[in-house]
Amino acid sequence: MGVDNYSNWPLSVQELPHVGGLEDANVERIVALKPDHQVSWEKMGTALRDLMRYDEALEAYQKAVELDPSWGSARLAYADMLVRQGPEQLQRAIAEYEAFLIVSQSEGEVRRVRSDLPRLKKKLAN
Repeated sequence: MGVDNYSNWPLSVQELPHVGGLEDANVERIVALKPDHQVSWEKMGTALRDLMRYDEALEAYQKAVELDPSWGSARLAYADMLVRQGPEQLQRAIAEYEAFLIVSQSEGEVRRVRSDLPRLKKKLAN
């Protein structure tokens, strides 16, 4: 377990690893503390994506999906990153979007994917 840089009470938390704050979280350290937790890997993927480190983000999202295939937001982020990789990853992206539709409970995201899938499938067929 780790704590943010601002936690200082009770005194016992001062001995725990500090992993940054909301704006400067050390995602690599968070993942190192809990490497088998899908949320950590998803958050790492998002941080890497925001830093435009797309190949590393793709790997982090893939790890999150491997750890919990039913984790919808990680599966959606993984599929989105696959599309970003280019046409050679389009078939994998479509498969991930279809798997996302099976596990997701998010109506807005499901609606977006259902809207995008026909276009992606048409692009793959061409």
